[in-house]
Amino acid sequence: MKFVAENEKEFIDKTFEAIKSSIGPGFVLGLVGDLGVGKTTLVKSIAKKLGSTETVSSPTFVYMREYPIKSKNGINMIRHIDLYRLGEATETQSKEIMEWLKAADALVIVEWADLLKNEKLFDAIVSIDYLDNTGRKVSIIWK
Repeated sequence: MKFVAENEKEFIDKTFEAIKSSIGPGFVLGLVGDLGVGKTTLVKSIAKKLGSTETVSSPTFVYMREYPIKSKNGINMIRHIDLYRLGEATETQSKEIMEWLKAADALVIVEWADLLKNEKLFDAIVSIDYLDNTGRKVSIIWK
């Protein structure tokens, strides 16, 4: 699925509409796009739409944060992973990340998903590209 969004609100709304019926416990969503394209903003919006009252912030320096939500279709939390600073993962880091991806009661969202170099780990991947200062081109690939 591909679409163009003229502004941030449209980007968030269209992306959420496209994925909302598919997400459930254990669903792993990958996000791919340049720095500043809106990956963390999308995670914040998804968390809010699913009922989280937590302040969502980028886990760039800690790699992973969890945000509880009021159960929606069996989802009790959002596990937010950011791999931007990962570089080449050590064996220990790789094992830890693989464990983070397994969350029976969570929606797992991974920023910089392309750094894992294994698309099979994801149920869907959202690729985001700038069109201009506010517009985005979005592509969602379902696995």
